[in-house]
Amino acid sequence: MAATKNAKSVRNDTKEFITTALVELLKKDTLQDITISRLVSRAGVSRMAFYRNFETVQQVLYEYYNLKINSVFENMKNSSNKSDKLNSHLDFFNNFSEELILSHKHGYEPIINEIFTKQVESFYKDSDNNYHITFMAAGAYAVWKKWLLGGTKVPLEDVMQTLSVFHEAMNKHMK
Repeated sequence: MAATKNAKSVRNDTKEFITTALVELLKKDTLQDITISRLVSRAGVSRMAFYRNFETVQQVLYEYYNLKINSVFENMKNSSNKSDKLNSHLDFFNNFSEELILSHKHGYEPIINEIFTKQVESFYKDSDNNYHITFMAAGAYAVWKKWLLGGTKVPLEDVMQTLSVFHEAMNKHMK
């Protein structure tokens, strides 16, 4: 049993080393510029250790950002009132905006978009109309992206109001 716990601990440490190294490399380099050889060298692990845990560099990013974005969406789902949801959004974008902008500049924004889209789709999982879900997911992401890349000059409350109008229309149509 101890060997199993130790093996799990080593595996988790290895994944963490790889993820941390990738996040650090992405602060200066684009995703295209990062090779597995360079990544494992930075992480201090072997190529074999990388492939025991991940198939691609993109998978590392997907797992990393999926956890972060999922936790924010869970907080929003569990928020009971509009003010709590707004504060959850505000916290997310205050803490995560630099990473989102960096993802756009360094070529891994499609991964963030995919995760964000899946999370928005989960809000509407009870709908049978996949076109509405796709519209809401793509629209919400486009609004957030424009807001962030535009320098967040418009108050977050205004952005939330815009999204709220579409959300309410979607809910009315689904009933």
